Amino acid sequence: MSSPTARVRAPSVNRPSLRPTRNRTRSRGLDLSRKSGLVSRFWARGPGLALRRPAARIAAFFLAHGGLVLGALLTAHWIHATPRLTGELSLLDGSLLALTGLAFGASLVARLRREQRSLQLDARPVTLWRELEVSALALAAIWSGLALSGGAASPLRPLLLLLVAVYLPWHGARACIVTVAGVLLSLLVAAAHDGTLQGAPLRVAAEGVFVVLFAALYDLALSGLVKSARGAARKGLDAYLAELEQRAREYRLIVSHDGPGDVEAGREKWLIASVAEVEAAVRGALEVAETALDCHTAAVYLLSPDGERMRLRECLTRSEKIRREPILAGEGLPGVVLSRGAPLRIHGEFRGAVHDEGSVRPRAFLGVPLLAKVPGREKPLPRGVLLVDRLEDRPFDESDEKLMTTLAREVLRAIEGERVLGYIRREKDEKARFFRAIEKLNLLSKPAEICEQVARQAQEVAPLDFVAVTLVREEGEQVQHKIVEALGTGSASLRAEVFADNAGLVANVVRLGSTLPGRDYHVMSKTVVFDEKLPLEGLSSLKVIPMTVGESVVGTLVCGAVGEGELGEEPVRMLGVLAMQAAGAIARGRLFEKTEELATTDGLTGLSNHRRFQEALDGHLAAARRYSRSCSLVITDVDHFKSVNDTYGHPVGDEVLRGFAAILRREARDTDVVARYGGEEFAVILPETDLEGARVIAERIRQAVEATVFHTELGPLQVTLSAGVASFPAVEQEKQPLIDHCDRALYAAKRGGRNRVVTADTVR
Repeated sequence: MSSPTARVRAPSVNRPSLRPTRNRTRSRGLDLSRKSGLVSRFWARGPGLALRRPAARIAAFFLAHGGLVLGALLTAHWIHATPRLTGELSLLDGSLLALTGLAFGASLVARLRREQRSLQLDARPVTLWRELEVSALALAAIWSGLALSGGAASPLRPLLLLLVAVYLPWHGARACIVTVAGVLLSLLVAAAHDGTLQGAPLRVAAEGVFVVLFAALYDLALSGLVKSARGAARKGLDAYLAELEQRAREYRLIVSHDGPGDVEAGREKWLIASVAEVEAAVRGALEVAETALDCHTAAVYLLSPDGERMRLRECLTRSEKIRREPILAGEGLPGVVLSRGAPLRIHGEFRGAVHDEGSVRPRAFLGVPLLAKVPGREKPLPRGVLLVDRLEDRPFDESDEKLMTTLAREVLRAIEGERVLGYIRREKDEKARFFRAIEKLNLLSKPAEICEQVARQAQEVAPLDFVAVTLVREEGEQVQHKIVEALGTGSASLRAEVFADNAGLVANVVRLGSTLPGRDYHVMSKTVVFDEKLPLEGLSSLKVIPMTVGESVVGTLVCGAVGEGELGEEPVRMLGVLAMQAAGAIARGRLFEKTEELATTDGLTGLSNHRRFQEALDGHLAAARRYSRSCSLVITDVDHFKSVNDTYGHPVGDEVLRGFAAILRREARDTDVVARYGGEEFAVILPETDLEGARVIAERIRQAVEATVFHTELGPLQVTLSAGVASFPAVEQEKQPLIDHCDRALYAAKRGGRNRVVTADTVR
């Protein structure tokens, strides 16, 4: 056997480390927070307490950084006293310059430490004082640079401006504005100090424009680089996740029709953990095979989900030319092992070792198939091949084959264990989705909102490209269907459409109470789903599921997918449970609406009752106040209604009231609120209508009532009405005074001879 060389593992994509990192900190110097002696108590009660107050922090800021700027200004003054550093600095000048440099360095170090802490999760936001501190550092640097290099005529002036322009994009807008203003002011002061102020403002303005433009371009370049880096990182992560998912599919940890719920938070973590666990088991098996069998190459080939190719998944080899590209499922010795479904041992001169493309061919080969048992099948399904080889003509024996078979079973057992865990996770996610769906449905009370929520929940529990919710409407003996909600492919033209009972799938599902169709939609090209005028195209899978409450069907859940076979048994079962819950929620919503209608509707006339009238008037008056608009009120009364009851009887009186209410409803506008105020009195709320407009509408109602003839057993009957009109804000701005003014106008109409309309502004 040749001398051992370094192992070469199978190729894999570069992926980020999965090992969590820890932020380790080491305490240096005296840690007062962990001392309990005299120093700690003094600091907590003295300077520490003082620096926690805003005024003390402001004073500390000016003492620390105001002194820095002042030192720079003083340095500039003394250095300018010695033109261009031609003479030697005095001891005082040197001391001030050294102190300023130390202060500048200390502040810069503090700034860098804060920047480092800003990367932590508990970092505090950048405040105005910190940005002003940055500006102070920049101004001090400009002054020192000008002072040390010759003032306003300094040859380093362009370089200083360039450094400022590069410096600006790294800081906030406030710090940038203060810095630019301070730099330009510094240049003007330096020019005044040197006696070259004439023409300096124009030059300084041009330099300011240069600094701003260069900083903007530099910021744009930085943004582009950051965006490019983020895009590259995103692509790398996507490629890693795609490779990870491919591995999971080869291990059969996930299947092709996993639903949208599998992309929830935590799916990537589960995939990473599962694939890592299986790969650890595979590597362990290969290491055992390599050590026990003294082989040249130990490798695992896995069959792709479509069964056409095999990929090298893990490998321990001494060969530098191991084949990395996928091979056909029937190619070479691995293909023979896979097709036979039994171990293969061979030695000597042979061909078919397609896994190794080196110049020295193997002379001993042992391959064992990875066979997985599937419930309901007698024969196990092939998943891949576990193989080993040797360069020497030293054949593998029966005990080697037994060891490899055992290792293959261990690999399959690890994969099966992770698959079971994945199944448990999917079951858990499915139950969690249903719990959330039921919880959301129980929070809703209006059928329209329930239908919208059901459609969205259906897209979450199954891979749907189209979903619609229809409700059954019975008007007399006629049955109609309304598409209340539709999402996905071609949904815009279907929403809110109403179609009659027909021979389509939706109508048949409502009649039969069972899910249709029984086969894929694409084989029924002429099948009508909703109506012939409402075609549904582009779908290969379709199911119409009834929403049933007891023995009645309240509507249907229409689900479709572009891909064939997407709506299998499991997705349809989940959608059926969702449809059942939706039906119960819709029934409760309708019952709630009916109860609310009974509580706010007059039983005789079908109009809003007095309670609903008061609520509506409050709402419209509030809107009128908010938007400075008008709102009018009309109160009407049937003239001589008591004599109608006495002469014709109460049944005829009730018929007159119902006819009177029908006229009010017909003559009023859609935005008006018509209510029975009490007895034979009725009220009409007219939003965004002034007093004159309300009088015109009331007069139109009066004329319509006067022209109506009621036919009774005692002969034809005609009635008239009197009406009072008041308006907000022309007459009154509060609700009860507005109603009182309207009542007084109504009584004035009755005193004036009845069968007339009186406005409140004419009544005193």
